Parts: sequence; structure tokens; C-alpha cells
Amino acid sequence: MVITLLVSFSPELHRSRLEHLGIHADLMRSRPERAATSEEGSPILGIKPARALLPLVLVAATVGAVVALDPAGWRDPTAMPKIEVSTASNNGGTPGAATGTAGEACLSEDRAAQAKVHRVTGAVPTFRVNAVPDGQTYDLRGAHIVGYPAANHYPLMMGKYGPGRGTCVVGGRVAGLQPRHLNWHQMKGRVDGDGLNIKARGGVVTGTRIDNVEDGIATTGIDPGGISISDVYMTYIRDDCIENDWVVNVTVRDSLLDGCYTAISQRPDPEMNPRLAPPDERFTLDDVLVRLQPMPYDRARSRCPANVAGNLGNGGFFKWSPWANRLVVRNSVLLAERASVNCRRVMDFPTNAEYHNVTLIWLGPGDYPGRLPSSGVTVTRNRQLWDRARADWLTRHGYPATS
Repeated sequence: MVITLLVSFSPELHRSRLEHLGIHADLMRSRPERAATSEEGSPILGIKPARALLPLVLVAATVGAVVALDPAGWRDPTAMPKIEVSTASNNGGTPGAATGTAGEACLSEDRAAQAKVHRVTGAVPTFRVNAVPDGQTYDLRGAHIVGYPAANHYPLMMGKYGPGRGTCVVGGRVAGLQPRHLNWHQMKGRVDGDGLNIKARGGVVTGTRIDNVEDGIATTGIDPGGISISDVYMTYIRDDCIENDWVVNVTVRDSLLDGCYTAISQRPDPEMNPRLAPPDERFTLDDVLVRLQPMPYDRARSRCPANVAGNLGNGGFFKWSPWANRLVVRNSVLLAERASVNCRRVMDFPTNAEYHNVTLIWLGPGDYPGRLPSSGVTVTRNRQLWDRARADWLTRHGYPATS
């Protein structure tokens, strides 16, 4: 048995830890508990994610400490994973090089003069702000936030109970500590959560690096402001790279989603009481690279076991629903090696959509298995197109090209 102690590093983190001791229960109450579900929505485990972890966690009376019992061989949460750092987005770099105009506006002299830029640096077990003031920037370029392996399902959360106007999240490295060999069902049942969960009245996420978490970025914005995401780099995202299940206006620009089980989700749970999106609302991918990555998956639970060779499988590019807003994809490259573990129709491209200059690289057998639009998407088997585009993105954003 391994006993691990996480200790806060500053007064601010002591306050956030106090919030954390109550926030998780509040979070579970605000989001009704449900059995873990498969990609298609059917029960798979018959357990509730929050309760499944209760035997693993003891909360110490000492302020700012969480003691996690580790009977299953989880990694030491104090051992920070090594993930790439952008030389263009760290404290010594030029913000605009990695975060563009969005980052420059968020880190403007005006915001700094009004004490609206909150800087976080160093290794941080979790960083959550329940209520965010208007016009607030969180400069995380020097911060390394860890996720899991115990009850900390949301390593980075902004505005859950009090969304601000014009919230900015700039930079930050978020890395999951759970073993990478856990399959989809184990991840969903044990450590379902988001690398970054943001709720804002017009929010910006830019220059953030996320690796090895259940969902990458979950957008819970408030329209019409929506959420703008740019210059983000995600790898080994075990479910949705971007989860927009609350269906708000989202724009993703100049980003590399290099390893998604599913790329984009706009499929609300029934208990959300979803409503049809306004006709002028959009989910936009503009100059984005997306790769579906086969990851550990229990072949016996697949609807199409032939698509789970070697107990590895993936979902589709778009997890859609009647409540989804209009999809716009332009100047983007998408890559898939296999059809979905849940069969061909999961690979369909949404019909309520616009596609302009989209390259789809299909490396599986035969023709691309899903339904494609009549125009705007070019299908090829040329893997080098992806390799070149990926290397160019990494170089432009200050990462090693061999990352």
C-alpha cells in the first residue's frame, strides 16, 4: 500500500484546497449521478463514478492536504509527468508567439494595471476558481497542474458556480497521472473528468497543453459570448478532446488535437434537459489538426469487435445529437486509422454543417466508412500530409518537432 500526501504550495492554494474539500460534493449534487455509460449511452459498469473512488480517498483534517491510498499501483501524484513545454509560451517566452492576439489581449497592460491578471507558477495539484470576477485572466504559463489519480476529476476548473465575463485561461500544462494502460471503460468508471472545465460569459482558452485525461476541455459557456479556444495542444485524450455537451457557441482555432478517442462532442445527457440550439449558433474548427488515436479498449464490449484489433480502439470525429449547433470546419486536417468501436455510423460527418478546404486522411481498409458531405472534404491516404502539418504546427508553437 502506498500513501501519498499532496500539500498546497501557497496561501492561495490553501484557500483553493478548502474549496476543494466541499466542491466535489457540490459538483456531484449539481450534476446528477449516473451509471458510467458507453459512447452510445448504454450502461456499462453499473457504478457511479464519484462513489467508485470513495474507498480510495481519505481527506485529512490538516488544511490543504489530501491523503490518497493507492492499492492499485497508481503513480505517485507528487511525481510530475514530463510533457513538452512550449518555449514560446513559458514565462520567458513571448506570449503572442504561442497565444496570438487572444493571449495578447488577455495579458494586456490594461488588465495588469487593474490587477486582473492572476499568475500561477510551479507544480499545482489542482487549481479551481468557483466564482470568477469579470475581466479576469489566469496566467498559467509557468504552472504544471496534475490530474487524478484519486477524486480530483477536474484539475483545472473556472467559473463553475459564478462565471465571469471575458474570462481568460492562458497557458498551463495539465497532465493525468493515471496509468496509460487503463481502457476506456476503466477510465470512464474511475476517473471521468476534464483537464479544463470552463464556464464563462465569453471565455478564452489559449496556449494550453493537456495530456492523458478523460476529456480535454469541457466548455460550459453562456451564450451568446461562448468560448474561444486557440493554440492548444492535446495528446492521449481518453474520451472527448473537446466536450461541448452543454452546446454553446465555440470556436477552435490553430490547435493540434493529436490523439483523441473522440474529437468533438455535442451530445447532452438527458438529465441536462437539452434544448435546440439557436439557428445562428456555431461550433467552428478553423485551421485545426485532429487525429483519432486507437487506445486501450475492452474488445468484448465493442459493438464492432473487428474494429478493436489488439484491444485498441477509437470513437469518431463527431459525437452528435439533435441538440447540436451548426458545425463549421475549414482549413483543417483530420486523420483516422480505424473505424469506430461502435461501428460505421459513428464515423459520419454531421449534415447540419459547412465544410471548406477540409482534408480527411483515411488509413484504414477500403473506403472511409462514414457518411461524407457532398463537397468541402477531400479524402486521401497520404499520411505525409499529416506529418508535415503536425511538424509545422509544433515548430510554430515552440514545441520540438519530434514531440
